Amino acid sequence: QTQSSSGLKYDSFLNKLVVFGNGLDYETSSTVALSLLIRDDGQPTSLVQKTLTIQITDINESPTLTNLNVQRSVSEGAAPSTAITPNIASSDPDAGDTKKFTLTNVGGTKNIVITSSTGALAVASSGSALDYETKPKLTLEVTVEDGGGLTDVGTFFIDVTDANDKPTLNVLSPIAKIAVGPPVG
Repeated sequence: QTQSSSGLKYDSFLNKLVVFGNGLDYETSSTVALSLLIRDDGQPTSLVQKTLTIQITDINESPTLTNLNVQRSVSEGAAPSTAITPNIASSDPDAGDTKKFTLTNVGGTKNIVITSSTGALAVASSGSALDYETKPKLTLEVTVEDGGGLTDVGTFFIDVTDANDKPTLNVLSPIAKIAVGPPVG
């Protein structure tokens, strides 16, 4: 007789255990108990019920970037090491798995850095090159890699906000002529 439990069933027609539905998930349960009802065809018929406990082996599952669509901004006048919040975040079904964040495509700018262990974003030492007038939105690509080498890649944006730029003096000619004459008046 076919019995099932948590993504696993014994199919008496196939005479084997079969994974079904969403399958088995170690993070939900590391064991599955399967109740089997065994019957013989003798006279009188005998029935025996046995519980089969199966240990599930964990596999490495990919991390997932979780907050790429959150608005981030930085002033074009921000000093080097200025934090840009929030940090890039990810989740991983494997408890305790380490994560490493890297910026893999920085959209032509080297003005933003990421802390590999935390996903913290900051203005790089070359951050003075941030310029609202020429590039008001930065498009960056980030990769998160777990301890088993599995990755997730995603794109996020940082708005560069305008700061009061220092005025510049535009001199048309380095030589100026001033007429000198008797005082008026």
